[in-house]
Amino acid sequence: MEKLSVAILVVALLTRPHGGTCSSSDGQKPFTSIVSFGDSLADTGNLPLWQDPVLPAVVSFMSPPYGETFFGHPTGRASDGRLVIDFVADALGLPLVAPFLAQGQDFTAGVNFVVAGALL
Repeated sequence: MEKLSVAILVVALLTRPHGGTCSSSDGQKPFTSIVSFGDSLADTGNLPLWQDPVLPAVVSFMSPPYGETFFGHPTGRASDGRLVIDFVADALGLPLVAPFLAQGQDFTAGVNFVVAGALL
């Protein structure tokens, strides 16, 4: 999974024009959304929203130091900052991908079905 994540990041960065985001020759973005599947390397916050009392490790994702580096507060990610999927979204000129279990989200720009600890 790590090799696939790195490959996706490399492709996204290599297709990014210098000084801007990805765009086609007519100025439109070639991608309008991201649909993400994977494991904890790409979970943007679904695991804490799952609310399963059998998973005590979830609590740790919702407390410091998780999220302090980039977001300034815990985000439910198994990371202190951004994930590979965040860099891909940034390179494509798209907003950060929202977790599927988040309430009141607009998924027109993409959705993240990833849950940390999932097996692919």
